[in-house]
Amino acid sequence: PFTLLQRHKQQLKSLVKLLTGTDSQRLGGTKMKWETALWMVACSLLASLPRGQLDTTCHAFVGETVVLPCTITLPGGLTLSQSMLYWQIGTKLVHFFQNGQDSLKGQDEKFHGRTSLFLDQMKHGNLSLKISNVQLWDDAEYSCIYRQVENHQTMKSTIKLYVSAPPKIEDPPSPSESDSLRKPRGCAMSGCASPLFPPPGPPGALALVMGEGSLVFGNFSSPEDFSGQD
Repeated sequence: PFTLLQRHKQQLKSLVKLLTGTDSQRLGGTKMKWETALWMVACSLLASLPRGQLDTTCHAFVGETVVLPCTITLPGGLTLSQSMLYWQIGTKLVHFFQNGQDSLKGQDEKFHGRTSLFLDQMKHGNLSLKISNVQLWDDAEYSCIYRQVENHQTMKSTIKLYVSAPPKIEDPPSPSESDSLRKPRGCAMSGCASPLFPPPGPPGALALVMGEGSLVFGNFSSPEDFSGQD
């Protein structure tokens, strides 16, 4: 959803005429470039647009790719050659599109090489922004501002992006650690003698622990049978 900008239209027209005039106007002795004029218009647009509630909230982890949704529906679709699209954080330019192509000369350096639009879907109203390799500093409130050049109609959508540190993934235990985890503490290893698990004796024999843990095997039927055993 968008909020239509009706007020300040005449003020914006005057600003565009002033900044893009063909006369020899100069600022500080240097003629203003077209990109600078557009950037100043963008800042003015942002200041003029009313600040309302968030339209959408998104969440991403560091290192992921996220799509900030922004769509518009106009009769007959969008004429990209007559469209301007600004993605901004405050007055910071995240992505700019004009005359049917990206124009990233004024893009904030933190977003270089990480933003893109769905160019094949823009004429149908999909103005969403894709940000790759998301970083913690991308956590911000983004403005999607669309402007029609012919009638100066401007529409805005606001998206809040929350960025979190990636979840900690513990390394799987090594094979030796896995074996030790599967063996209950106190159990004897295979082939070892232990009072808990004595080695097998003759069939039918009863194993007794004698003295210092020594084992004696025999067929005992009564206590007298093993009397005198050392």
